[in-house]
Order: sequence, then structure tokens, then C-alpha cells
Amino acid sequence: MGYLGDAMDQRQACHEPAAGEISLCTDQLCLSYGSKQALEGVSLEIKPRAVTAIIGPSGSGKSSFLCCLNRLTDLTAGSAVSGQVKVGSTEIYGTQRHDPVQLRRQVGMVFQRANPFPFSIWKNLALPLRHHGVRDKQQLRQRIESALQRVGLWDEVSDRLNTPAGALSGGQQQRLCIARALVLEPSILLMDEPCSALDPISTQRIERLILELKERYTIVIVTHDLAQARRIADHVALFWSFEGKGRLIEYGPAPQIFHHPTHELTGAYLAGHI
Repeated sequence: MGYLGDAMDQRQACHEPAAGEISLCTDQLCLSYGSKQALEGVSLEIKPRAVTAIIGPSGSGKSSFLCCLNRLTDLTAGSAVSGQVKVGSTEIYGTQRHDPVQLRRQVGMVFQRANPFPFSIWKNLALPLRHHGVRDKQQLRQRIESALQRVGLWDEVSDRLNTPAGALSGGQQQRLCIARALVLEPSILLMDEPCSALDPISTQRIERLILELKERYTIVIVTHDLAQARRIADHVALFWSFEGKGRLIEYGPAPQIFHHPTHELTGAYLAGHI
């Protein structure tokens, strides 16, 4: 049906971003875990200050792709990355290896399930700041309050900052984890199915938050929920697995992907035929 050939035609060039914006792009990115190849030849230029949704069936390499973008793959024994990932002008897998700690400050991550530290709400945000050298108490207060306000939690928790983060509701915990990423003032925010464990009301709040955050951040979100991608995405990338290798099938503005896909496989997937 020509799917393989179509998938291999998705290569894009990395372009210089506008002044003041941090670009994010991959060029022929490949990832292997031992003898198993998870990604093959993914070239994708992420648009700054917009929401890019990564969609596709399970096993198509979506989460693996996300982990490549801030070198979380380093934490998996036997993983090997080839090709390029550029954050701004820096090749993060280049010969002069980018400091992963500083990289993850610039490219934050929010995971599928809320994972607050087993400490107080305050300490969940103070710890990463102190780890990155912020010691001044006034600066700590300002940045923690700002991050909590940004995710809509300040009014809900300002009178109990020293209580355990685990006592928060599931939706509040996920917003706390988003605040924990934002408190380091990143440029890019990666989100791996951040609403999959949440109820509809909490999901709605997170989606509203994502739409607000894109005014300041570049957001890449993996989601299995096509309706969610329709609601929040500015751009959409469809991944598919060929012989166990995740590949990019189609990428473009969300209205084009959802209403006028250029690849037969994309149309069939979005229509629920496969």
C-alpha cells in the first residue's frame, strides 16, 4: 500500500528559529534498546510556542521519541541513539556531550502518572531549585509561588504548603508536577500522556492549562486520545510501527492532519478503520 515509502519521505530540514525562540528538531533520529530498534529515521521540526501532539498506536515509538528529546534515554542501560537532536543551536548527542542536568532544566518532562516526591508541597518545588543552585529564600518563595500560580494551584494550596504532596488529589498532583517542571523556567515542556490517569474534570483543567502555557513554552505531548489532540494541538505527528520500528508517517498543522491527511494510513487511523 506504499506506507513504508510514504513514511520515509518525511525528512525535514532544521531551520533557524525567530529571535528569542528556542528551536527543537530531530534529523534522522534512531533509537535502539540493545538489539531492538525502537525508532528509525525520525526527522521532525517542532514549532516553537505551540502544542505538538504525537499520536499513533501503542508500540509506535511515541514515548521513546519523547525521551530522546532530553536524553532520558541515558538512564536506560543498553540504549543507543544516532542521528541528531538539536535544542537551539546545540546538538545534544554531539561529540561535545551536552550536560544532561542543564538540558533537563531547559527541556522539562511531565510523566503519565503524577509522581510527586514524598515530601511537602513546598519541598517538591524547592528541591529542584536548590539542586540548580538557587539558595536565596526570597527568590525561592517568588519562583515557587509563581510556578504554583501558573498551574492554578496557588489559591488551593497556599495555606498548606508544608503538608504532604501525596495528600493532594490526582489532578492537583499532576499540576504540582507540571509546576515542578516550570519552576526551573524551561523553554520546552514534554508531556507523556499527562491526563491518562485523570478524571474528566481534572483532564479539562490540564488541557486548559496546556493552552495557556503554550503562550510561553514549546509543548510536545504524547496522547492516545485523538479527541484531546483535536482540542489542544496546533500541529500533529503520526507515528507508526513497521517491523517493530517506530517511524514518522505524517506531520503538519492539526486542521490539515485531521481534515485533509495526505497519507492513506493517517486517514484510516483517524477514521478508526485500523
